[in-house]
Amino acid sequence: MFIALVKDIEVLGDVQVVLVSATISPTLIRLLNKEWEMKDVCIIRGISLKSKILIYQIVKMFDLDPYKDVLLRLRVIRKSFKWENNFRMIVMCRSSHEIPKANYVLKTAGLRTFEYYASLPLERRDNTCLITVPSNLVGIDFKGCKLFVHFRLPVLIGEFYQDIGRLSRDNTRGLSLVYTTSEITRSQRRQSTILRQNVSNLCTPCSSIRSSHMPSSGGSIISSHADYVYDDNTQMLPYCSRNVAECMHGVYTTFYDGVNIDNCLFNCSSCMRRNIMLDMVEIKGKLEDLNRLPNIDGYISMSDVVENRRIMLELYSEWECNLSNTVVVRERKTNILNKRHIVLDEKDIKSKRLASQSMINIIAENKDEGNKEVLKHSALVAYLKMVSNEKNNMDLLAVVNSIKSGLTDTEYANNNFVRLKYSLTQESSRLLRGCFDKFKSLIGNENYSINSLVESFLTILCDIHNLQKSKFETYIFY
Repeated sequence: MFIALVKDIEVLGDVQVVLVSATISPTLIRLLNKEWEMKDVCIIRGISLKSKILIYQIVKMFDLDPYKDVLLRLRVIRKSFKWENNFRMIVMCRSSHEIPKANYVLKTAGLRTFEYYASLPLERRDNTCLITVPSNLVGIDFKGCKLFVHFRLPVLIGEFYQDIGRLSRDNTRGLSLVYTTSEITRSQRRQSTILRQNVSNLCTPCSSIRSSHMPSSGGSIISSHADYVYDDNTQMLPYCSRNVAECMHGVYTTFYDGVNIDNCLFNCSSCMRRNIMLDMVEIKGKLEDLNRLPNIDGYISMSDVVENRRIMLELYSEWECNLSNTVVVRERKTNILNKRHIVLDEKDIKSKRLASQSMINIIAENKDEGNKEVLKHSALVAYLKMVSNEKNNMDLLAVVNSIKSGLTDTEYANNNFVRLKYSLTQESSRLLRGCFDKFKSLIGNENYSINSLVESFLTILCDIHNLQKSKFETYIFY
């Protein structure tokens, strides 16, 4: 299309060109300047950041069937976003062969689904769930869409940006659920390789390219176009990581606006994990830094951040912190054919949760009901921070028992929160002390001594560890 556009412009001569698009990057503008030698270029653009769109990365699934996994998560999503029966969603399958299967699974849950292959009849536009593949979404406006499920990662950042741009066009919140399991990321890399090979083949000089239907500069045009495609494709690489380290919104704002968002606070799961322990004063400070970035300029309000935080933490708590009553898991076996389903004992889980809750109630007896949940969340986050590393997980009980048996006021004052004779990593020691300090501030009771606070904190930590032990040592969740 770009080559044909250049040919037409060359035939027309001196004209005024107006390009209206949602995805014009600085790379494309430089490319057009080079090929057309444009003068007096005027660029009018809005901010690329989708501040109302939350992006959540799914690495491990509750169910081996991805479409059943979506159903397990859908209840939590609708509750957190407070969506009623009139919400709509798009499910992006990897190939047209998977559309019937996805339709069957989602329809069994009572969703009004339909398989979309070509044209979209008017009578189908009121359905709840549209199931399709990327090539069929061009030019389609599925009004009222709140949820976009990516089972196929786009090969170009422009495709991903257009996908999330279909969400919540009424300026309400929407959610992009990005699955990055090993199978999905491998598929994306294969598609990227094919795309690059096809573009590379076009750049190879041959008689078919140098035809009468192409301008004399056709070879350089294709080469420049290839550079643009390579750049567009490269920007998708961060999304293919099993654990995205950078801001998932910052990837496309860097490409389109030249603005690198390092921390969007709670608009994506990557930043949410980094900010989970921040208090409101710290959040306000980071929001001020975010609003000072070019093209944002105070665009994001504190009320939006607070609401995004509530939603993302609810999803995080349900999906990554709590054990489900019935969860499909996969054992640590190299042979994938030996997969089998294990149903966790519901009664055992409930009894341990009650024991943990009773301890929390004792510690928080002088606090109001709302702070009990905050207290529980603080201790749980402390535990998850510790066991995010296998080395930390192995050392946890040794450290807990050490502190319980011998910590004194003097040792705490000297910053010896963890005894040196235990080989705990420096990061683990820092995290454990930081979590305790936050825990201490939540209690806010002068009647507790330092040792009493440590004892109470570690009792909760041990109880949570015993509850979660089988999850981290025996099972891998997918």
